[in-house]
Amino acid sequence: MLSLYLVTDRTLAGDRPLAEIVEEAVKGGVTMVQLREKECPREVFLSEALELKRMLKSYGVPLIINDDVEVAMLSGADGVHLGQSDMSPVQARSILGPDRIIGLSVENFDEVQQAGFLDVDYIAASPVFRTGTKTDTKTEFGIEGVRRMVRMSTLPVVGIGNMNVRTAGDVIGAEAAGVAVVSAIMASPDPRRAAAEIWDAIEDARSEMELVPKGRTRWRTLVALPLRMALKAVENHPFTGDLLNGKLRYHRFRYWLLQSYFLKEELVAALKYLEVRLEDAAVSYAGVLLDLVRSLLDETVPCENEVYDFYFGGTPDALSFDESEPAVSLRLYLRKQVREEELHIALSCVLSYLMMFRTFGRFVRNNFSPESNRYVEWVNRYGSEEYYHDTGYAVEVADAVAGEVGMKQKLKMVISFRKMCHMMMDAWLDSFADRDRPQLRDRMSDREDRQANRQQ
Repeated sequence: MLSLYLVTDRTLAGDRPLAEIVEEAVKGGVTMVQLREKECPREVFLSEALELKRMLKSYGVPLIINDDVEVAMLSGADGVHLGQSDMSPVQARSILGPDRIIGLSVENFDEVQQAGFLDVDYIAASPVFRTGTKTDTKTEFGIEGVRRMVRMSTLPVVGIGNMNVRTAGDVIGAEAAGVAVVSAIMASPDPRRAAAEIWDAIEDARSEMELVPKGRTRWRTLVALPLRMALKAVENHPFTGDLLNGKLRYHRFRYWLLQSYFLKEELVAALKYLEVRLEDAAVSYAGVLLDLVRSLLDETVPCENEVYDFYFGGTPDALSFDESEPAVSLRLYLRKQVREEELHIALSCVLSYLMMFRTFGRFVRNNFSPESNRYVEWVNRYGSEEYYHDTGYAVEVADAVAGEVGMKQKLKMVISFRKMCHMMMDAWLDSFADRDRPQLRDRMSDREDRQANRQQ
């Protein structure tokens, strides 16, 4: 979705209709469009937005409105892109609701860090290189700046500023989710060809990264935004705020951890079932997938068990845990997918578990104060470089497997991944709520609270 992101500029269109340029660019490979109008009257802006929305809908390409939340609402656009001096993301989200996309430009690394606390879906490095269309910025990030931003942020990163066929590949090579292009497409006499050439540069850069066959969009890129959309409600929940600042009551953390434990046990069963299936599988990717499954069973899962041993002192008492309906539905869905669906679909569901914990753990680690915080053991595991590396290898394998199947099957992988992520989000949010669990709270006495504190 974010791979090739067109940002319009009517001053570069000349006498050509804006919608015509945009449609040609979409035919060339543009995956998202931002309508940017800085000076025209609002009624003209709205009219353009309505026209583009109608046209882009037939291509399945999202329309984003620059700055103007009202135009986004009235036109039915898919979201807005905000600058640092525009309406705050908090206010924009309250108006747009939870389902619209919100992007945010960042101009320094402090803003990158701050964006992690905001309810936005991606950030734009503004600019990567100086350009005539971005005259209000003071510095440029450069390729190494983009690389650093990707490492420090839990949000998908888009590069903007002098993005063209020569520079796009370098930005993608720095593991950005995409590039936002203005002049190279809008000023081109052949916008379709210009977009296609930049798309080829993006794909060439991705093909040079490990395990990715040429000409194939990386699976991780396709799932980046669905993953972010599922996690943002979790990251903005008061539970997470209390976890970060050390104010989270132990009975609430323990309930969530118990739910996570039983999900982890379901994952272990799923991996063991996959191992048996893969030993007799004839598909080309069976070998690399079998190695991954065994690595997870032999290395990653035992390290996760150490966290549960630390907080529970061994296997939790299942009788003290009333599993919620969302949690049960989640476990049954994972079980069904692993046992009945094709292997690449099963892999996608398993990866949703790993990537949700990986991304949330990294977010907590980046914003966590370990002093006097009893949950540092959990953070040190799920936010660790070791866990990030282990799950990163799993993501690379998913990229490789997705490269072995057709586009329709790859999209089925994305759909199953997205459904699992949203089911995990629902289960987490249910377990975050401190309500209707008097029996559990009765068991969590003040004495147990004090014992948990002494463990640190």
